[in-house]
Amino acid sequence: MTKRTILIITLLLLLFSSLFVVYFLFRKPKPGEASHPTASEETQKLWGLIQSQASQLKSESYPQPLRTYLDELQSKQRYEWYGNREKALSYIRSFYPDERGDVLFLLHINYSHYLEDWEALERDQSRTDWEKWQKREDLREHYFPVVKSLLFEDHPTVVLQSFLYFAEDFVLKNPQTYSQERRKAFQKKRKEMYKENPIEIQSWESAEFHRKLVKLIYARELSLMTEAQKQEFIEKQWEKEEQGLFWN
Repeated sequence: MTKRTILIITLLLLLFSSLFVVYFLFRKPKPGEASHPTASEETQKLWGLIQSQASQLKSESYPQPLRTYLDELQSKQRYEWYGNREKALSYIRSFYPDERGDVLFLLHINYSHYLEDWEALERDQSRTDWEKWQKREDLREHYFPVVKSLLFEDHPTVVLQSFLYFAEDFVLKNPQTYSQERRKAFQKKRKEMYKENPIEIQSWESAEFHRKLVKLIYARELSLMTEAQKQEFIEKQWEKEEQGLFWN
């Protein structure tokens, strides 16, 4: 075997190995697949690195804020590189030529998949807003098993909007319930959703937020009242809200 033949075989093996790695980095994971979004040894190794150095992702050694950086990459991916992920990889490595570049590229690929699925979910008219929100959380857990909380630190108002989605969904699916049962269900879910930072989230509750909840909680009772009774009843609820007694 000549040196030329050996060289050609070596180059082909290197090319095949590179294509194999790129395939698994680009491959979109299937729902329920393994514990991490991709199955190759390379990506498993990277997820292990991310998990062991999660605190580093918050440091200045990585672009901050990280989610903003991923959004910028996604914008370039769509409007500058027209879906060419090799250009994305080249761009990332021009700033982060070490293992940080590999980590950022993996996060970029998964973030792209996440946004694709989320955009498709938003267009799904068969789901309620609450069902979409639940599915969104599943997608975040699926694509970012070890950095979900780092990438998605939702503002308290997002939690409040999600809580309203739950309330609307509950009333829609349980139209036979009265206020006592609805309030009990809402309080239980509120405690669950506010548990990370209850005082701060509650501080963002507005009068308009409470008005929407009152209409949902008492919708069935209100439907049985005269207009005069409705007005009197609602005014009493507003008084409770103004006195800070809404949840008591």
